Amino acid sequence: MPRGRRCEALIELVDLHPTLSELAGLPIHSGAEGESFAGNVRDPDAPGQEVAISQYPKGGYMGYSIRTKTHRYTEWRPLKGNTQNAAFRELYAYGSDGIERVNLADRPEHEAIQASLRQRLRSEMAR
Repeated sequence: MPRGRRCEALIELVDLHPTLSELAGLPIHSGAEGESFAGNVRDPDAPGQEVAISQYPKGGYMGYSIRTKTHRYTEWRPLKGNTQNAAFRELYAYGSDGIERVNLADRPEHEAIQASLRQRLRSEMAR
């Protein structure tokens, strides 16, 4: 990547292994998860992934998130009991500074984007 250039591409932690392998000129293991973002290292303006998915535990819940360039939606599900339904949700819209400021989840004016991200998250998790 040229010095001083910022890349806005979305990546996931699982993308590191194939990326480092490609940049080092090594074969990418056939069982490796993730997608190489070496193209974004070489050209910060290259298109990246459409979404990034993450999962992380926090205080008796598992958070499942989907991140786009404009929003992050997270469902917090209990680790025990009914683990399929979200106990609570988060939805953030990113401004030009990229900071998550106000949880917009369950606000009627944001239901369409929340429903769209919820469906996409569940589709991605099913793969």
